Amino acid sequence: MHQEPPLPVPPRSRVRGFICAVAAIALVTLTAAASPPAADTRTAADPAAVVREWNAIATDTIKTSLGPRPSGQAAIWEGFVSVAVYNAVVGIEGRYALYKWRERGPAKASSAAAAATAAHDVLLTYFPAFKVRLDTAYADSLAALPAGQARDRGVDYGKRAAARIIELREGDGRFADVPFTAAPAPGVWRPTPPAFQPFIDTWLARLRPLLLASPQQFRPDGPPALSSSR
Repeated sequence: MHQEPPLPVPPRSRVRGFICAVAAIALVTLTAAASPPAADTRTAADPAAVVREWNAIATDTIKTSLGPRPSGQAAIWEGFVSVAVYNAVVGIEGRYALYKWRERGPAKASSAAAAATAAHDVLLTYFPAFKVRLDTAYADSLAALPAGQARDRGVDYGKRAAARIIELREGDGRFADVPFTAAPAPGVWRPTPPAFQPFIDTWLARLRPLLLASPQQFRPDGPPALSSSR
């Protein structure tokens, strides 16, 4: 990825806290969903807490929307939120290359406001049924930050960061009709008891990845043939 010239570098500890928090979002799809933390755990002095909070909000929103049946969709939606928040934070804090974007944010903008806005807008776009819940959490996030030009600039940049990801993901193959037509045979997936439910989310195999050139780029070979000595 092309590395653009860095912006003025803020205190290393603050940047590290932001980036670690954003990176942690990518791991959340491997963990159980967590409830959003109480509002009184946020402080303006710890903006990385806003990233962690919206990580939890995203996980809770996605899990509730998808329901109890395991779905690979969770990783997709988490990824969209994560990369929007990443751009919103890094575009202001600097030091790292943006994801498929060249628009840096104002140096004195609030990264916390940008992160909350980016996460909120992406989630609201894909999960509009949760508007009341998301809007309430967003208002709480902004209320915990000092009002002023820095917060306003962060909000504006966060909106642009979210809009960029939403634009990039248009026509990416989501929900395409990809029937599973493989005939039953040893080693071929088939509905299992007790419900014998059909294969879900077959379109994930055709979805345009965020970073890979194609879903098959690093796919391993299949298992040994059933008739082989191995």
